[in-house]
Amino acid sequence: MNADPERGIDFDSAVEAFLDAKQKGNDSGNYRALAENVLGRWSEWLQRRGVDDLEDLDSQNMRRYAQRLRQRARARESDPETGITPASARTYYATISGFLTWCVEDERITTNPALARRAKSELPQDSGERTTQQFWSAENRTRLLRFVDKRAHDAIDEKGSDATGEVRDRALVRVLAFSGCRTAEIARDTRDDRRQGLFWNDVDLEGGSLRVLGKTQEWQDAQLPRQTRSALDRHRTVQQPPTDKWPVFPTAHAPTLYQRAREGLSERGLAGKEVETLLKEKDVEEVLREHEIAPPNLTKRSVRRILRELCEEAGIDPEGAADYLQAHGARRGLGDTLYRERGPGAAQRALRHEDPQTTAKAYQHIDAGDLAEDVSDVFENE
Repeated sequence: MNADPERGIDFDSAVEAFLDAKQKGNDSGNYRALAENVLGRWSEWLQRRGVDDLEDLDSQNMRRYAQRLRQRARARESDPETGITPASARTYYATISGFLTWCVEDERITTNPALARRAKSELPQDSGERTTQQFWSAENRTRLLRFVDKRAHDAIDEKGSDATGEVRDRALVRVLAFSGCRTAEIARDTRDDRRQGLFWNDVDLEGGSLRVLGKTQEWQDAQLPRQTRSALDRHRTVQQPPTDKWPVFPTAHAPTLYQRAREGLSERGLAGKEVETLLKEKDVEEVLREHEIAPPNLTKRSVRRILRELCEEAGIDPEGAADYLQAHGARRGLGDTLYRERGPGAAQRALRHEDPQTTAKAYQHIDAGDLAEDVSDVFENE
């Protein structure tokens, strides 16, 4: 091995050399993007555990990382928008193993610890069976939209500008149904500080777009079709946000609002007694508005709760394991309709899939069904 024994083997330089080597080999840009993302996350995970260079890496580290990938795959079983599939877990591990094999070939390390059986045995098994993920059917989507529309209209007739919850929920459902956004792109993820939800300065109603933090941790533009705009515009009119940096879908959870108010007022120099006096004299939401202290957006968990309650009130009981229309099912339903009506390119753009193969794999049942019809027609007389 040609490494300086006093210097260790830097992860970043090795990864960059590996990616350059793959690029010279005419590997696709999609592979480079995947490898860069996977190896970057792996490197950060290792460094948090005190592994700063390749020479410190052993099969036990790889066993622990395989266990981490398995945990992420299990998380997806309870929430389709959380974690990764078993196939993705194995792909990520294979990408890391490929990098380490290259490091051996480049004489940076002597062995590839990812090949150890004790490490690979911890990976989740990919059964190869087709997953049955929910998607909103046209019928259920229409039923839910009609329900939230009527619910909002009735609330406005009864309460006027106080119909904040019903108007917010209608806008939320319409954004989920037609924007193709993931829940983590418009709601707050309590496990990721960067994902604080959607704010009004992220919304361009005239231009028909939303600015969201995509799955790749990069800011992206998502479509905002006309089926969403009037509901969002009415929601903003009722909400009357004091600043453009106000949440689009704020929580109404009182303890959370009081906590945010106390934190914000304290940051503005008010003493504890002054803060409590102010909160006793005025409604907490009024205090937040007056001092332009933005409340947090709904959490992903709150979005799931709202959808479950709306479906129960609307009498919607979709087929499958889930007894309500899940948020990710809206995205899959949108993609399914676009794939059938406008082709894979339109579905890919709407869902913001970087790799066309991701879209093709997600909706391969459509291609298979179309092919079955073609074959049936050709052999109609046999």
